[in-house]
Amino acid sequence: MSSIDIPDEALTIATSAAREQGMDVKGWLMAAISQHAAEQEPISEIPVDDCGFPASPAPAAA
Repeated sequence: MSSIDIPDEALTIATSAAREQGMDVKGWLMAAISQHAAEQEPISEIPVDDCGFPASPAPAAA
């Protein structure tokens, strides 16, 4: 299992938020990550160019 380094300030915020919601920190972080991921645009809906890179947005009409 891999681990990540979490800055002290972020860990303090996560610990406080988890306690307020009656959760452990790991569970709170997993829920926050899942919620964030659910709010992101699905990868299949991101337009790509001929090479498979994200397509540049069309220039705005003047």
